[in-house]
Parts: sequence; structure tokens; C-alpha cells
Amino acid sequence: MNVLALLDEELKGKNWTLTEKERYLFLRSCALFSYDPKYDFYNILPAKERKKKKQEIRNRTINLEDVDDFNVVCTSHSWYVYAELLSQILNVPCEKHFFANHGWCTFHDGVRKIEADSTTGFDIGRVKMNLSTNHYVLVDTEENNNTLFKQELKEIDKKIGYIEEDYYEVSIQNKKDYLERIVQSKNLTKDEQLLYKMNVIKNIFEEEQPLFTNYSDAEFCAEYLQIKLLEGNELLKVKDVPLFLDYDDKPWEFVKIYPVYLTDDKTFFLLEQDPEKKGYSLREVKREEAKSRVLAMKGYKEEKVKVLY
Repeated sequence: MNVLALLDEELKGKNWTLTEKERYLFLRSCALFSYDPKYDFYNILPAKERKKKKQEIRNRTINLEDVDDFNVVCTSHSWYVYAELLSQILNVPCEKHFFANHGWCTFHDGVRKIEADSTTGFDIGRVKMNLSTNHYVLVDTEENNNTLFKQELKEIDKKIGYIEEDYYEVSIQNKKDYLERIVQSKNLTKDEQLLYKMNVIKNIFEEEQPLFTNYSDAEFCAEYLQIKLLEGNELLKVKDVPLFLDYDDKPWEFVKIYPVYLTDDKTFFLLEQDPEKKGYSLREVKREEAKSRVLAMKGYKEEKVKVLY
């Protein structure tokens, strides 16, 4: 795909300020690209091999006129996607930064210096859910100025069509309030409440969210919904077991199992790629299916125990 031509065409005829166009390119690039899940799963490798594999991913360059792999990490998105879009479409120069194996970029909107980092705070996943961004901020300024900048960004995001009135945070809070009223009216046990909420999370993931084709995006959504809709003591009862199968000649397979600890038992929810939907699904499964996935796939031994025993 020629991403450069696509986004250049999208901005043609837009009577927007430079600040608004810079923001648009950040949001659109986060929507198009996704965090590479292999980067985190390489942590399972021995130190020397892990360092080599991670460095290869960080050093991968991207030709925006011919993109065939939309997986990125901090450096590739900040330096080779967003910085290049700013430079080639808007003629805005960027300064590239690197510290402690992490990359980001800064640039100006004509008046102010802005820092964009799509992986700190995981804006690259948040954007796909129409959430506010965490790390598109002013540099070298007082905290109050960034608070005002967030308010400015909300108005920009409405103008450029990212949101209508509010970010998804408002919608999910309304859902939480409604869910709590429903749960209380049903006179459920603690276990029943937790299972009811987990199935609501599953339904929201399946019916209201976009079809996630990238594991990292799907994982972020599933766990964002858990954090927002479960109470603190309920969250402690939901664990996670990440699994994968690596291949040299085809895309890796990624799965995450969520064991839910009840008073006298466990049940399991499975995040997996559905070949019919061509995207990720979230569903409740029996212990036998969860065990078979753990035995067939790679993962951290200490995490697998949560399913096997």
C-alpha cells in the first residue's frame, strides 16, 4: 500500500491549520499501523538471541510508498512512519530521539514544540478505540499548559472527524454505571457477578469494537475493558496467559487465555484469531480447550501453570 499517497490525498482540500494536519497524520498513522507483538514475545529467548531479534525489529525501516507489513515498534512508527509523513506531506522537520532502547520524535506546529510517542501509553492501540491519546504532548512547558493542550486536542479531534462529541472513555463509563445497576438488581453472588461482567466484556469486544486483525490491538482492547468494567477485587481474580507459535514462512499465531478464579473453580476466556472473521474474537471456553492450547503453544512456564493446574 502507498500510505504516503493515501494520506496526502486525504489532506487535499482540507482547510486546516498545521496543528490540525499534524494531529490528523498522527491519528491516521496509529489507525493504520499496529504494535508488533513479536517484540514482546522475544523476551522468552535467551539474552543474546533476544537482544539480536529485538534490535532487528527496532532497526527495520519502512518505505511509505510500498508498505506490506504494518507491524511497528516505537522507533519504526516514530521515525519511519510519523516523522516521514510530517516531512514529506507537510514539510515539517522532526527530531528523532532514542534512550534506553526506546525511540520517539519531536516537532513544531509553528509556535510550540510537540512530542509524539505512539507506544508509551499505547496510543497506537488507543486510537483504534477512539480513546484520547496519552503521549501527544507539549514539550518544555508547565503541566497546566498540557492540560489546556488536551482541551485543544479534543476540539481538533472533533473538527478532523476522529470523534463526534467525546472520546470512548465517556461511553465506557456510562456502560460501567449501567452495568453496576444491572448487577445489583439481579441479586447475584460474587462469582456470578464476575462471570456476568466478563460476558458483557466479551459482548462489547465482539459487537461494538472494530475487527482487530493485530494481536496487540485485540489484547489492549480486551484488557482495557476489563480494567474499566471490573472492580479492583474482581480484576485480581482474572489472570492472563500469553501464548504463541512462531514460524519462518508464515505469520505467527498469538493467543491469550484469561483464567477467571472463582470461589471453588476456574473458568477461561480465550482471545484468538478467528479464521472466519479474519480477526480476533473473545469467547468463554472449557478447561479442556484452554489446556490443549497451553500444551500446543509456546509461552512462559510460570504463566502456563495458571491453566494446567
